[in-house]
Amino acid sequence: MEGNSKIKIGKFAKASMVLSVGCAIHCVVSPFLFLFLPFFNHSADGLDHTFDLILICFAGILGFSALLHSFKGHHQNPFPIKVFSIGFLCMFVSIFLHNPFLHLPLMVIGSIICGFAQFYNLKIAHLNGANH
Repeated sequence: MEGNSKIKIGKFAKASMVLSVGCAIHCVVSPFLFLFLPFFNHSADGLDHTFDLILICFAGILGFSALLHSFKGHHQNPFPIKVFSIGFLCMFVSIFLHNPFLHLPLMVIGSIICGFAQFYNLKIAHLNGANH
């Protein structure tokens, strides 16, 4: 039973890293897609940030659950959770700023910070003998 728990949490940690990287790619590609909206007779003013919010919430749930499991069961180092919280806060705040000049930089910086926290968490978990 214990072995299955480690395998599932390892998958959550990897899924969280994939979502963080996916978020960074989404943030980089989106501005280029906005350039082509006039060709499809759409305007960027009508777009809401529902997709961003859903992606951030999934990344947050998976990320925090993986980090908390590693914190409790493997390394007891709060640094990855603190770093992930800063990145998550950057991304979450950027949605509600309604400032196009701050939204993209905060989303990219936040997703990179979250990805770094996950990679660092896996590194210190492996150093302490966790089987992810």
